[in-house]
Amino acid sequence: MRKIELADRPNQLTDDEVERLTSLYEKTKRPVWRKSYIIDALLKMTYNKCSYSEAKLQEGGAYMEVDHFHPKSKYPEEVVKWGNLLPACKTCNVKKGDVDTMTVPMINPLVDDPKLYLRFVGPVCQVAQVAASKELQIKAKNSIFYYDLNSTQFITQRRSIISDNDQELCRLKEEIDEGTLDEVPSRKRWMARFCAVLMSAQPTEPYSTCIAQALKDNFDFRYIRKQLESKNLLTEKVNGLISNLS
Repeated sequence: MRKIELADRPNQLTDDEVERLTSLYEKTKRPVWRKSYIIDALLKMTYNKCSYSEAKLQEGGAYMEVDHFHPKSKYPEEVVKWGNLLPACKTCNVKKGDVDTMTVPMINPLVDDPKLYLRFVGPVCQVAQVAASKELQIKAKNSIFYYDLNSTQFITQRRSIISDNDQELCRLKEEIDEGTLDEVPSRKRWMARFCAVLMSAQPTEPYSTCIAQALKDNFDFRYIRKQLESKNLLTEKVNGLISNLS
């Protein structure tokens, strides 16, 4: 999970339209939030990812569901309130259900910075060490549980990406030691592969928070970075990709 900047409210969702849709929902319970302009804006806001798990949406069978952070069953007046709607995968949305987020503290990525609450050890999401206060710990634990952040599905997918990156970083390190970076043609191919690893941890990519932490924890990655620095090979592109590992 990462901090999300709230996108501008769609032009079509005027105050009058909010009032109309809210009234319609209260009378009929129809899914009035299923408007293409709402869904498109939400997906763009999160790079087509679930707001909680960072699973990629709208591909591979992972269809988007609109989550109401404050549940519509308890707060129908917020059924189309901009800032209460978040794109979510089915796993997170079903597990969260209609738990009352007004009384059960959970991370709202539109408001809270998840880095203050959560950390990853390999593919597993845990309470961050910096979450020293009891209040922060409770919020973190609730979020891991109610968003199902350590479901087998998520852990398996995270572990697969981490494993692929670990293997490639190992190969890249070995090739550095063999002198690959000393020859321009082989260096270009090597740099392209290194950039591909870095791309897997960019904010646009699935599970990017977890993958970025795994890269930073990887010994081969740290070794490679030092070697590139010593050889003055940290290009602007590579530096930019590394700086995004946060």
